[in-house]
Amino acid sequence: MPSAPVCVAADADPAVRALLVTVLSRAGFDVRPLAGPWELGKAPLDGVALMVLGGRGHGVSPADATRDLRAAGNTTPVVILVNWPDPGAAALAAADSTVRLLAKPFLPADLTAAAAGLLGRG
Repeated sequence: MPSAPVCVAADADPAVRALLVTVLSRAGFDVRPLAGPWELGKAPLDGVALMVLGGRGHGVSPADATRDLRAAGNTTPVVILVNWPDPGAAALAAADSTVRLLAKPFLPADLTAAAAGLLGRG
């Protein structure tokens, strides 16, 4: 039996993080929750198939974290959760086909569709 794809789910809001874990687990992912995108530097990212990043904290936005990942050579697909129009995140998504934006609040089906689209499953 193949192992489930690994997904890092990082959001500063514990309720959103719990929702991400529930939805992504039900979609077949092995979910590794983090308190926010600023924790990516401390997390093992080898073998991660997808990242879902939301919430700003410690001076790091999801878009900042994604840019840092790309600068370090990490090309893992990323869903960025946004609370309001974010021109920086929108520009990043427009320039990088492995980045999708998803506005909060979102439907679970929208999250799974974004993940499937990035992973070529939808």
